[in-house]
Amino acid sequence: MERPVALNCHTRFVGALRHASSVLHPRSSDASTSARSEAFPSAPNSLKGFRGNPHRQFASSWSQNGRKNFLIPVWATNNGDSTESDTAEAALPQFHTIPEALEDIAAGKFVVVLDDEDRENEGDLIIAGDKITTESMAFMVEYTSGVICIAMEGEDLDRLELPLMVDSLDNKEAMRTAFTVTVDLAEGITTGISAEDRSRTIKRLSDPRSFASDFRRPGHIFPLRYQSGGTVVRAGHTEAAVDLSRLAGCHPAGVLCEIVNKEDGSMARTPQLLEFAKRYGLKCITIADLIKYRLKHDTIVEKTGTMDVKTEFGKFEACSYKSTFDGSEYIAFVAGDVKNGESVPVHIHSADYLNDALSSELASAMRWVERQDRGVVIYAVGNASKSQSVLEGLQQLGEKMEGHTKKCETPEHHAVSVQILHDIGVKSIFLLSNVPGVSTEMENLGMQVQGSKVVSKFQVLEDLTGPAAAYLNGHGALHSKLA
Repeated sequence: MERPVALNCHTRFVGALRHASSVLHPRSSDASTSARSEAFPSAPNSLKGFRGNPHRQFASSWSQNGRKNFLIPVWATNNGDSTESDTAEAALPQFHTIPEALEDIAAGKFVVVLDDEDRENEGDLIIAGDKITTESMAFMVEYTSGVICIAMEGEDLDRLELPLMVDSLDNKEAMRTAFTVTVDLAEGITTGISAEDRSRTIKRLSDPRSFASDFRRPGHIFPLRYQSGGTVVRAGHTEAAVDLSRLAGCHPAGVLCEIVNKEDGSMARTPQLLEFAKRYGLKCITIADLIKYRLKHDTIVEKTGTMDVKTEFGKFEACSYKSTFDGSEYIAFVAGDVKNGESVPVHIHSADYLNDALSSELASAMRWVERQDRGVVIYAVGNASKSQSVLEGLQQLGEKMEGHTKKCETPEHHAVSVQILHDIGVKSIFLLSNVPGVSTEMENLGMQVQGSKVVSKFQVLEDLTGPAAAYLNGHGALHSKLA
């Protein structure tokens, strides 16, 4: 039986996208000493009167990332209307901001860092490895479990010839923390367990001029292997320790250990952690806020190529980009002159080959942007359709078409999209999205959203009318033929 013309059209279009991606991204065969008053200042008055468990608010904003089994925060919670907001710099009530924490890390002070209740639900003391002292180590041993770890980048661990304690496939630790073999400093210490001995070992581990021969194995310090990409990819304390040290201008190696309740040795939870931070004048932050800070301030995407592409919807300039933390690929299809543009029509689309072949969403978005004479469609190529079977994909597509599920974008896509738009030269956008809350999230990440419209996943974009069309008409973005 002859296939419907629409299916042929979309199939050809997806094929063209694959071809453009292969041209823009050719595959490579290559592998790829502080005083106590400085470390513990007097307690501030900013952490008072907490009630219940404020961390519950934090936990409720997380969702499970099925691809990597890591927790990724989702901040899109409103109806998609854009509002002015500086929440990317703000912290949850009773917590401190990331810039405040970085200032203390750079000064050789501890910071209390909390993860999600649905993850470890723990708080770690973290300090930069190259700032550790005997006194700060003694404090750490006194108020934590005593299993002192140092999170380090893979490059440093390889240089020091410190392999994983067990193969990653055999790692049965609850959070699959990447422990390496344990170490002590080879010379200049006694048994290796005292606060002075452990601080000396850590200082040497944090020195980029150290050698493998400087250490003996096993020992009393537990190095941890940082996952490339850090907290954006894996929302753990290991990654937070390195990210904080690096962002504070220190060597990317952070010392960490879990805070415990001294009365019974149990793990301290959010109320106890907030009280602990208040008692000792320490900054207290969440990994969720650190992720948000990184997504806004780090360079997380690089341009890899540009080419002109002719499609059935007109001519576009295709600009290819690659994420610096996980290698995901993106293509920005640019129509017309958008440099220094205000209220530029923008649509962000995550690749789903079955959906792209069987629905009109992507094709409609391309046609909508082309008819404005200018605009950008950002196509997040990623690893589309590789994590599920064809049958699972068809079942999910059917559920979406019936309106039973809602597509959930990841914050990485939005952060990368904002940086792509900045690179292209876009100043502000009119956002068309099928996911509520995206405009607020993009504002938080540094892109001015002049207007937005949340539409049904399968609404035909070129037939857009009403307030969105009127807005675009008022800003010269929509032809009268679309009104």
